[in-house]
Amino acid sequence: MFGPKEPDIPQAPHGQYPNLSTPGPDIPRPPVLDAQGQAKMETELEALAKQTQERGEAAAKDAP
Repeated sequence: MFGPKEPDIPQAPHGQYPNLSTPGPDIPRPPVLDAQGQAKMETELEALAKQTQERGEAAAKDAP
């Protein structure tokens, strides 16, 4: 009676509440990219890596 009021929290049925953890192994997850998208991403990343390498080498040449 004189203690803190307990909040009115609705009870959700089992499995009907949000799960904020990672999905379990029993939940199938679709791939993020298809084969064509993955190949395109690899090509873009390789080009970016080459560009970064060239910039690093140029900066190392200019450094005393």
